[in-house]
Amino acid sequence: MSLFRKRNHYFSLTDVLSSQERVPITFQVAVGYLGELDASAEGNILAAGTTLELPYWLVTSLYQEDGVGIDLPKQYKQAWRDILAADAKVVNLQRLCKYFYEFGKLVSLIRVRDHQDIIDLLIQTLVDRHRELTNWAVHAIKQENEFFEKLDDIEQELSRRATSAELNLSNWLQSDCGQIRKAEMVQAHDRLVSSSRTFNT
Repeated sequence: MSLFRKRNHYFSLTDVLSSQERVPITFQVAVGYLGELDASAEGNILAAGTTLELPYWLVTSLYQEDGVGIDLPKQYKQAWRDILAADAKVVNLQRLCKYFYEFGKLVSLIRVRDHQDIIDLLIQTLVDRHRELTNWAVHAIKQENEFFEKLDDIEQELSRRATSAELNLSNWLQSDCGQIRKAEMVQAHDRLVSSSRTFNT
């Protein structure tokens, strides 16, 4: 999972898809040769004050130019931060933003307003939802998929891994694998220690 990497991985499908999420951007000056980005633009010029929602990968390039401002995507604005802070467990992240954590990490990297609040939000949201994720993963076989469908992409991957680990552990505990014995190397070491003590006495 790329959430823990600072930059996107070129061959990661999740990274590619999360960078397609849209970010509000405002052109504070008239810009030529970009009129095709706005269907209502006259000619090939974007007028000053034009606001568009563009993919993250394009916004990062445009934001390096003077006269371009970026607003927070709605899922990271104060209203949603308050909702997630109140009770993150009940929020359907899949509907809010399929790549909530990954996209949030990308948004925080371009140093938009409140970028530190976004970082804190991502961490606290995952912490608050962790107990529910763990409980669902342990009992996933007995439960419906309704909860799973409300999870963001990274949460789904964590749940799949946890469920697989729980199933493997359960199968191992129920299997008749005989008595656990010491490895030959350990037995040889024990014999060596035992003979050494006998010799010294």
